[in-house]
Amino acid sequence: MRPLNAALWIASEELLTPARKALADLGVRVVFEQAALVNLQAALMRLAQARPDLVLVEIGELGDRMAQIFREIRGLPGSPAPVAVHHSADPEKILAAMRAGACEFVYPPLEANLRPAIERIAAELAGGRRQTTGGKTLGFFSAKGGCGATTVACHVAVELQRQTPHKILLADLDLETGLIRFFMKTKSEYSVLDAAHNIDRLDEHFWRALISNGMPRLEVIAAPAVAASVEPPQEESFRRVIRFTRTLYDWVIVDLGRSLSPRTMNALEEIDEGFLVTTLEVPALYQAKQLITTLLSSGYGSDRLRVILNRTPKRPEVTLEEVQTMLGLPVYAALPNDYVALNEAYTSGELLEPGSGLATAFARLAARIANLPEPRKRMRFSLLG
Repeated sequence: MRPLNAALWIASEELLTPARKALADLGVRVVFEQAALVNLQAALMRLAQARPDLVLVEIGELGDRMAQIFREIRGLPGSPAPVAVHHSADPEKILAAMRAGACEFVYPPLEANLRPAIERIAAELAGGRRQTTGGKTLGFFSAKGGCGATTVACHVAVELQRQTPHKILLADLDLETGLIRFFMKTKSEYSVLDAAHNIDRLDEHFWRALISNGMPRLEVIAAPAVAASVEPPQEESFRRVIRFTRTLYDWVIVDLGRSLSPRTMNALEEIDEGFLVTTLEVPALYQAKQLITTLLSSGYGSDRLRVILNRTPKRPEVTLEEVQTMLGLPVYAALPNDYVALNEAYTSGELLEPGSGLATAFARLAARIANLPEPRKRMRFSLLG
């Protein structure tokens, strides 16, 4: 059995002590403990940082909150497996836990009953068979205005839709610019602000009223069409929106705007991979270096941060190696400069058609992100030979 990390949300000492012992005997490391669910969101924030493989939750007093709590747990990075823990094998509690989304139900003696549950979870993880509702989240943000993070995010989302059978969300958290509404021609009058303002009653039915769907399996939630006059929601609300979307989509692509705002920093805690988009202009590279330093010093892992060079000229004045040395991170992708084709596409209200040099670069970037074979270049044929 591969080493696992576990979290404990157990208040009863008669369940907590044997749970600790059983996990220790199985070689499972406890990375987080919470006695009671007094502050759910604070506990979820700490859980997201701990990234456990499974969470043991005492369900005795949860009542109607059980489904919401299990859904929130599954929506965390890594999609931890919720394990219901109860004092007895009460048939009604077992049924309620399974309906709420628990992957296992255990009861005393925990020393005996936890072992098979843990072994099943470990085997499913090892074989890649565990079915989770936790999608992968990608965040795109620019070193400074005009570097093209929105353009990259839109084309990556469309390419993931073309290259995979998965369900994808493109979300706009750039409340100042909000260009995804224009680029993707969204029809919905609602925005991500409506989701954030109504986070406590956000469910799948409510969500369906907010999104726009112009392509199969690709849905969009835009930023407001104009600057919002209402009081902005708490920054934590946007983080909870991202966590909620994990439960509905395989891929969540988030446009985080430019630089680092409190909203961006908060949202990045829910982002599996952050893509910093910069150009080779000196001010952009300087700002990119500052952002990387800030993120790494705040605890955002370098293994989760990717650098994308956008609008790279054919004969750059600096080498890729020099850029990497300056930034302190490898360059994940270098996208060519094709301003004319991009401007023509936007003028006609479309994204790039597949086949051009830049469109092919976007296709390769999406394939690499999704760990897919590099797409073949589309060949153009003529009836005249």
